[in-house]
Amino acid sequence: MELKDSSIYKCLTGGKKPVGKIIGYALLGILIFFIVWSIVLALFLTEASMIIGAVIGLAAVVFYIWLARKWVKKASKAIQKRLDKANAISPEEYQRLEYELSQTDFMFKTFYFLSDYLYIPKARLLIKYLDIQKLQPTIHSTNGIQDSVWIDLTDEEDNKYRFYVKKWKDYLDYKYMFDDMLNAKRQEKWEQEQRQ
Repeated sequence: MELKDSSIYKCLTGGKKPVGKIIGYALLGILIFFIVWSIVLALFLTEASMIIGAVIGLAAVVFYIWLARKWVKKASKAIQKRLDKANAISPEEYQRLEYELSQTDFMFKTFYFLSDYLYIPKARLLIKYLDIQKLQPTIHSTNGIQDSVWIDLTDEEDNKYRFYVKKWKDYLDYKYMFDDMLNAKRQEKWEQEQRQ
């Protein structure tokens, strides 16, 4: 099997550049400039206030660009790390994973429990069970009514991944079963490591 034929590999290596985020940050920067400029202009209503507003607006945008650059750099670094991990897996391993995927249930339309990995397609995440340090679910409510669940997963390098559970009501009903399955997989992998 070639890597390009693996649906898992395609999923893990998709979204190579945070283009959407960059465009969003650029539009937000323009909006910040005009908001600051308009506020200063409205407060002073003089010719000088146009220039002062533009200078203050530009200063706010420069600060914002500095922050946005850090965010984009962090996102790019995370993407590169994900690509490196995906490329470290052999084509034979991907072939085995594809077979497992075809034999495994898609739990809550979010997770696959494979023999060695937890696979979360929406998050583009294939993670070994022993590399999971923490799974923290959060129930979101609007006006006191539960409307979604997201999970923050922390890996062994303290990287955080957030993803939403598609069938979140089912997840809440069977959360303990899910936790038990995950803990059983982690225990099994730990015992295998100890025997080697």
